[in-house]
Amino acid sequence: MSPRTTPALVAYRPPHGLTGLRIGAHAGRRQDGQAYFRDLVPFERDPDGRRIDLRASARDPLGRLFVRRLEPRNIITVNIVVDMSGSMGFEGNASRQAIVRDAVQCLIASARAYRDPVGLTLCDGRKSAATPSLRATLRRTVSAEAEALLAAVPPTGGDVVSLEALPSHIGNRPRLIFLLSDFLLPDEVLDRLLQGLSRHYLVALRIEDGSESGAMPRWGLVDLADLETGKRRLMFLRPALRRRWEQAMGELRLRQQRLFASHGRDLLRVVDRFDAEALARHLRSRA
Repeated sequence: MSPRTTPALVAYRPPHGLTGLRIGAHAGRRQDGQAYFRDLVPFERDPDGRRIDLRASARDPLGRLFVRRLEPRNIITVNIVVDMSGSMGFEGNASRQAIVRDAVQCLIASARAYRDPVGLTLCDGRKSAATPSLRATLRRTVSAEAEALLAAVPPTGGDVVSLEALPSHIGNRPRLIFLLSDFLLPDEVLDRLLQGLSRHYLVALRIEDGSESGAMPRWGLVDLADLETGKRRLMFLRPALRRRWEQAMGELRLRQQRLFASHGRDLLRVVDRFDAEALARHLRSRA
């Protein structure tokens, strides 16, 4: 057995400070005792008599008053959500589940580096609203627990009840959500999902396989399997049929990009492998 590699880490923070009651690693909004010293500024720039620094003021040759500015630091609850419908079991150039496992381990390691509680929610594709989950925790064993949960819930089915129930499962308290899915969803379902998660800071990762576009032959018999129903179908592929399929997929992705944009969100494409640096760049661009 090859030794386990250490997951890469990703720096993350919401574009706006989150209000919280517990001290942590991220900038917040509260100006109270749970804060770190930021800098000194003249009193007229921040006229708060409670934070006058007498020593700094006494040393100033111009006799000005100085105020200590504080930067509140809060904990962020991180929730990793994985779509486990049948299509997420696709294997082409790579295994979607292998990509998911790499991403989950990276995100958990990053949350632990920030000392943020992190949890995992799996939205299965069976006809059930039940959502297997690992509650947000600071336990050192969370990585192994998440790996075991992923192994215990294989991608199956095509129902979206579990995914549609996600907003009520997550709750209303704002948190950072990483959503991993191929987003092969009806537009109306995706619209309701984004609306239901509007209170949270959402980072959406679309898991794709390069073989889904360009690898299919122009002519010939193709054995197609519907991963969500388990049914197979032998089709004779021809250029016109391939073009229609590629056009339909292109239109779906364009509609989804516009739908995400209408909710003030965007998608990061993850093709064939999880790239921690690409995710880090994506998060920096949104900060």
